[in-house]
Amino acid sequence: MMELQAFIGLLLLAGLLGKSKIDLKCLWRTSPLESPIFKATMSRSRFQNIISRLRFDDKITREERKRTDKFTAIREIWPYFQDNLQICYTPGTNVTIDEQLLGFRGKCPFRQFMPKKT
Repeated sequence: MMELQAFIGLLLLAGLLGKSKIDLKCLWRTSPLESPIFKATMSRSRFQNIISRLRFDDKITREERKRTDKFTAIREIWPYFQDNLQICYTPGTNVTIDEQLLGFRGKCPFRQFMPKKT
């Protein structure tokens, strides 16, 4: 279980550092400019092994379910994730809600075109 927590922690850290879109090899570099925590936490081959095998749904029925639900890959665990968010985070009295628009050229079934937002 600790290894899975370390794996998720590395995924979150990569996102926080803005490195979620770069090649995995770059995260495990030994350059002094890179963060040594990735290499210290687990080997790159172990990380790749976990990421290639970790699934949250039944792959056999995924294509059939994907026809009606584009969120099918994580649909079964999503309620648990939402419940944990409510347990782990309680907003204070001074909360600001804002939106941020970022350029995106990838494929995503949830992408929306908003002509008034440039």
